[in-house]
Amino acid sequence: MNIEEKIARELEKGETLIDLGYLDEALERLDIVLELDNDNEEAWMFKCAAFERKGDFENALRCIDKVIEISPRNKMAWDYKGYLLYNLKEFENAINCFKKAIEINDKYTNAYYNLACCYSLLEKKSDTLNTLKTLVQLKPKIKTEIKNEKDFKWLYDEPDFINLVE
Repeated sequence: MNIEEKIARELEKGETLIDLGYLDEALERLDIVLELDNDNEEAWMFKCAAFERKGDFENALRCIDKVIEISPRNKMAWDYKGYLLYNLKEFENAINCFKKAIEINDKYTNAYYNLACCYSLLEKKSDTLNTLKTLVQLKPKIKTEIKNEKDFKWLYDEPDFINLVE
């Protein structure tokens, strides 16, 4: 078995172990991959996911930063970093990450959604509504999800919010 095949096999095992909830075992498999190829973006992403599922956001951030170092224009990595910062309640830093993801791909709806959540939690009404308006233009079917998002609860009775999601 050559190195590429071993990497592929260990990545697959790592992903499966994460899906099954065997996070420490998954991390061991992913470390094997990184010993063979320390710049393996997929292994770092999976490590990030494993640490996140363990509630270890600091190590998850360390892993996602490595992905960004390897691939600075990876919109999903910037969005994921923002999501981790959101979970740590570092909303301003999360906003910067979501904006970076949108700068890379201005049609990346996941980043708009997460950005709107952060703005809302900071009670930035205008920024929240403007971001949601862009999101709805890009993905009209998301209105139901927006209506049920707890981060927007304080806006539920606002006429501009109601008009946006109807």
